[in-house]
Amino acid sequence: MSGNKPFLTEIIDIAHLQKMQDCFADVAGITSVVLDPNGKPLTKPSNLSGFCTLMRGNTSIAQKCAGIHAQLIRENIETQKPAKMICPLSGLITASVPIFLGKTLLGCWILGQVRLSDPSDEVLAAAARATGSAEAELKDALCKIPVFSEKQFESVFDYLISLSETLVKLAHVGFAAKKKNRALAKLANELKLTEETLTRFIDSADAAMYVCDFDSGDILIANKQASKISGIPGETLVKMNCRDFLLSMGASAGLCVGCPRASAINKEPPGYTKKDDVHLPKASLWLRRTLQVINWTDGRPAVMVTFSDITYERNMQRELEELAFYDPAMHLPNMLKLSQDFSRAETGVPFLICLDIKELRHINDVYGRIAGDSLLWVIINWIQEKLGPDAAIYRIDGDEFCILLRNHSIVQVSQLAMMINDRFDDQWVLHIHGKDSYVSCSVSMCIIDGQVAFNENDSLASLVERAMDTARAGNTVAIYGEETDRLFKERLELEVNFKNAVSNGMQGFSLRYQPIVDAISGKWCGLEALCRWQLPGGGFIPPDIFNTRRGTPGAYRHGRAMGP
Repeated sequence: MSGNKPFLTEIIDIAHLQKMQDCFADVAGITSVVLDPNGKPLTKPSNLSGFCTLMRGNTSIAQKCAGIHAQLIRENIETQKPAKMICPLSGLITASVPIFLGKTLLGCWILGQVRLSDPSDEVLAAAARATGSAEAELKDALCKIPVFSEKQFESVFDYLISLSETLVKLAHVGFAAKKKNRALAKLANELKLTEETLTRFIDSADAAMYVCDFDSGDILIANKQASKISGIPGETLVKMNCRDFLLSMGASAGLCVGCPRASAINKEPPGYTKKDDVHLPKASLWLRRTLQVINWTDGRPAVMVTFSDITYERNMQRELEELAFYDPAMHLPNMLKLSQDFSRAETGVPFLICLDIKELRHINDVYGRIAGDSLLWVIINWIQEKLGPDAAIYRIDGDEFCILLRNHSIVQVSQLAMMINDRFDDQWVLHIHGKDSYVSCSVSMCIIDGQVAFNENDSLASLVERAMDTARAGNTVAIYGEETDRLFKERLELEVNFKNAVSNGMQGFSLRYQPIVDAISGKWCGLEALCRWQLPGGGFIPPDIFNTRRGTPGAYRHGRAMGP
């Protein structure tokens, strides 16, 4: 503690913060690190991209990065809001989400090198010169960074703000309990080893506490708080065994496995200390149990057991999980939860059935948003009833849902998907304004084969988005496998190359001339100008492919004349 200003490291366990940061960075696909208010790293960078590694390999650039972080932190302090800016070194987005306790800045989440759009070739060239890297190598590393939309990036901001607020509240409660435990331990070490002094001390403590014999587990002394939380008179407590005391409050019998006596540890103090959390369902309490091996007044080893009430902390933790992994409107698991569950599939190949329910906005406009929400519940309840408890349903976006299936064959999954698709041919019945109304809506669907490969640079969310784009382009249930995914990525890459070529003065395009011959005389009667396109470092793209792609909306904004 510095004056009245707490440090983040004093109220939050950094190892736990590192684990949460690693989990967030892996799921979101963003490089992240936590800094203190002075810009000093408190955690190790998570999900560090190859692009960042190349950029920070230069000492001068690393120092400039630190200056950018300092600028973002100053803006956090001034506005008490997240800050973001375009990195002048890379052309990508760097952002900072503050962690406040009241109005005191404890630290901030740094989100590094977020790719909302590609930087210009001039910026990349300057970055390559500054780092001493090859421009092609830097561009290749850039392409591996996932692309975020503005909406996705704002959602990351909102999630981290909520996470930080809840985490600090939770940690501050734990910090107060930790300070109290430290004070109790200090006092316990200073106490004279007399039963009378120890009795007076533990009775004055706010925490429930007792001391039991190391070998037998018989309670030697207990304070008033222990009697209060158990409802057992003090004179009865000192005649009980510690195991019976815990079982009387509804604790699990397996709890005694964590006892120092069961661990066969060295009895000699300064001894063994262990902490664990105890659930007491009868009292609706969560207690943090601290076990400390001490010497009793007669010299024999004993165990001092202290209980701190962490019910509030546990409830906050549960609320945090609800906030992170569940949709607030329908209380269905969300995309983050799907990513977690999908990666934990232990048996068989997981399959995803993805649905995009159409006309929902129209139904909201005609009948009202309550009717639209009711329709979603009718559809979800019908699907859950037909597919059974083995099917887990997730809400990905407003009208997009995913169904996770395990231990099914592709034939079984296809049959289930077709059953759902066919149901949308009929109307759905809604009870609106006291009467039944029949509502029609359609659906785009696809099946994602669980064998499709993706990694930290290509999240499950991106895979689902690509699959749904494919489904919307067709009028049947599409099966999205590895080959489909490969062709989709090739198409996107070709579109990007086409736009870049048009924007860069028709780079790679050339004209070829083909004679037009009169079929009767055999003489040339004209020439046909043909446009050909060659990728940098590659071969010619067949005209039937790039002529199809150039019709894509937004492929280019204006035409260019070719030739003299």
